[in-house]
Amino acid sequence: MRTYSHALLTLHASRRHAPRTYTYAILGATLPDVPALVGAAWLAANRLGRFSRKDFQTEVCGRSLFSRPDAALHRTLTVSGAFALHAVLNTKRRGTLTPLYAFLLGWAGHVFAHALSHGSDARPLIWPVSAYRFESPVSYRELPRTRPPRLPLRRRRTRGGPLRRPQGDHRHRRPAPPLGPGSLQAHRQHDRALLLDILSDSIYHPCGCYIEYRSV
Repeated sequence: MRTYSHALLTLHASRRHAPRTYTYAILGATLPDVPALVGAAWLAANRLGRFSRKDFQTEVCGRSLFSRPDAALHRTLTVSGAFALHAVLNTKRRGTLTPLYAFLLGWAGHVFAHALSHGSDARPLIWPVSAYRFESPVSYRELPRTRPPRLPLRRRRTRGGPLRRPQGDHRHRRPAPPLGPGSLQAHRQHDRALLLDILSDSIYHPCGCYIEYRSV
């Protein structure tokens, strides 16, 4: 998910609380992407604002200065440690929604959203304790493969005129494959992925764990 998508979803989830509370929650939701944003600003300053995504992958994602903090902030083990430290140091106000607690909840929501939206490109959740990765059934990387086949577009003949092409029927498109036994499952997978795309926007994360999806 893009950083602003995390911020908007967090704002929607915490909008009924005080402005200070949801502001801290939004800051926590954007925290894991800060190393990537700093790397983007650094690269833009060195390249006078002109650089490609390949340059970003090489210059930012290839540098441990940016990639290691980014990976650490996206792990559930790091978030759990922050919650445990907060519980130990904040015994008097335990159970209340303080700004710091809202910040941690926003951070945890960021990590949880990634766990639900990535399959083969998922991160190890509790690294370095374990290399286990939860591969979500809804993933942007597998979305083109699970996209349902297109239905054949029908042309209609106008009075006294030639066949009229329906709107959106581009000549460079390949003919749609016939519907098969697995088409229903493909449609369901596509619907789940499309719903997630509407909620979180098409994504591109610079540090190699995410890809951009553009519907065709």
